Amino acid sequence: MKTVRFITLLWVCSTLFLAACRQEPEVLPLTFPPVTLPIPGVTESITATFVPPTVTMMPIISSTVEGVAIVDTAEPSLTPTSEPSAAAPTPCSSPPSWWVIYIVQPGDTVGHLARRTGVTIEQIQQANCLADVNLIFRGQRLYLPFIPPTAVPPATIIVLATLIPPDPTDPTIAVLPATGTPGAAFNISIKGFPPNTSVTLDIIFRLTTIYSVSAITTTAGEYQFIYQSEVAAAPGNYTARITAPDISLNGLFTITTP
Repeated sequence: MKTVRFITLLWVCSTLFLAACRQEPEVLPLTFPPVTLPIPGVTESITATFVPPTVTMMPIISSTVEGVAIVDTAEPSLTPTSEPSAAAPTPCSSPPSWWVIYIVQPGDTVGHLARRTGVTIEQIQQANCLADVNLIFRGQRLYLPFIPPTAVPPATIIVLATLIPPDPTDPTIAVLPATGTPGAAFNISIKGFPPNTSVTLDIIFRLTTIYSVSAITTTAGEYQFIYQSEVAAAPGNYTARITAPDISLNGLFTITTP
């Protein structure tokens, strides 16, 4: 019976202690009435008064290092991490007031535009806030000192040779046959002359006129001469020359050795 009473007292104390631990951090004043406990072998009773401890809740942080539990009642400190450094801003400035807007064309680069306008690549980059001077695209608007002249490829000249056929009305001369033996007859015909025009036929051999005759062209501007070579004619090249006002034509034939 004594043991039961003692265990009951311990249970009450433990329950009250655990209840105090669950409360918010504050001082819990607890009072209990005196308890008389009979002790075996002692004739007098001993009166015990339980004075509970003052309990204050504190945050507990526990961790384990190499298998040893460490309890730290200090509040954790949070050290802010440093922010990543921002990328360097693109160099940028307002373009001069007299610069004009240029539309990027296929094949343009910042380097080519700088050379063609007489400025540096850095000046174009700063005036247009370009993050990368190697990245420009067709149709992009850029500020430049002036519109650069368009490179014009050298002109290609194509010469077309056209064969113009002779005008059928132009004067012509024909000698048939072109080759003959001494004593042969040569037919010398002309066409395209003015009608009823006086013409002269001269047979020339070695710069000497050996035969000459005159005639009047027909109304069609034509005429036909017959030259009968001599039987003793020397072999060689002969010239049949037709002359008329403002007209001179030569025909050639050859007399060979029989």
